[in-house]
Amino acid sequence: NAVDIPEGDTIPEASKVSQERIVIDLIWGDPRLTNGYGPSYRKSRGIFMFGPDVTDKFCDDNGLKFCIRSHEVKEDGWKQDHPRLYTVFSAPNYMDVGGNKGAFLTVANEGGSL
Repeated sequence: NAVDIPEGDTIPEASKVSQERIVIDLIWGDPRLTNGYGPSYRKSRGIFMFGPDVTDKFCDDNGLKFCIRSHEVKEDGWKQDHPRLYTVFSAPNYMDVGGNKGAFLTVANEGGSL
């Protein structure tokens, strides 16, 4: 099933997406609370945001229970951005001005299932 794109948001055809664009989205894309995929508030940098429906589709298509990302500062060092998406940021007081906590994550296989 395709992910619904809110009116005004566009996704280029897969065959027309450069390897560079894919890498940029994988590394720098940020979660948003609403469904779909569209420009970030950092539009001028070409960054896009994705909703919980995109996270669910990614997890379902790749046989994942959840996804963990790490490039975005979070006040408490981590946050559950979507039901199946977690952000963990390990650098406390980022750039000496953030005032944020740092965090780390331990994933354990208990009872044969994560």
